Amino acid sequence: MKQSNGYIDLESRVGEGTTFSIYFPGIPGESIREAPRDREPQTDQGTESILVVEDDDEIRRLMERALARRGYSVVAAAHPGEAILVSERHSEPLDLIVADIGLPIMSGSDLVQRLRSDRPGLRALFVSGYSEKAPDLPESAFLAKPFTEAVLAAAVRRLLDVGRPAK
Repeated sequence: MKQSNGYIDLESRVGEGTTFSIYFPGIPGESIREAPRDREPQTDQGTESILVVEDDDEIRRLMERALARRGYSVVAAAHPGEAILVSERHSEPLDLIVADIGLPIMSGSDLVQRLRSDRPGLRALFVSGYSEKAPDLPESAFLAKPFTEAVLAAAVRRLLDVGRPAK
């Protein structure tokens, strides 16, 4: 950095994260052009209702925000007991559950089977940061942590679209 006469600016906010900005001096005589942006239509948007169950507060909030920004109606729970209560009190249909496999008390797969007794056809996206074997349940998929918001949104959209006629 010093050798190139650049510097790093650091901004950190509790509960929001940290931003590193890296600055290098420009080359004299060269103008800065913005790279062309090929805007692809966003195909990861939706209006379906999703239950997110994750015991890590930060990851749960990240998933909740990422999906809500894409138009989904999101309810969240920190553990299986809370998820069961949310499901029982949620009068609207739930289209999908995004659940960590390694939840405390009850595994994500056991939770999905329990919720499906009241909500048959509930689709499930299992997530995990460990190399556990993905549950072999119908209408489900697996996503390994870490993942980006875009990867999460794409996996959710793919799973919700399985078996639906193309638009």
